[in-house]
Amino acid sequence: MSKSITLTIQFFGALRKYATDKPLCLVLPKQTLLSDVRLAIIDQVKIVFSDFNEDGLLNDSVFADDTQILPEDKKFEADAVISILPPVCGG
Repeated sequence: MSKSITLTIQFFGALRKYATDKPLCLVLPKQTLLSDVRLAIIDQVKIVFSDFNEDGLLNDSVFADDTQILPEDKKFEADAVISILPPVCGG
């Protein structure tokens, strides 16, 4: 039985500019918390985009799967596709 999971990350809104041709996939241990996923995303995006400086925006964003907004204490047990939804201003 595998002790790791793969999370495929989708970027939306103001963070969409950090999406590339190839999806961002993170291989992490099972039971990884959402807060640790955020840190892993920042680390990986900085590898591709050395000028990335939107840690605050990413930390203010909510994460969702295909059915719900994920709680901050979410522990990932299985492979998943998750979306980053930054706050939106305007009307």
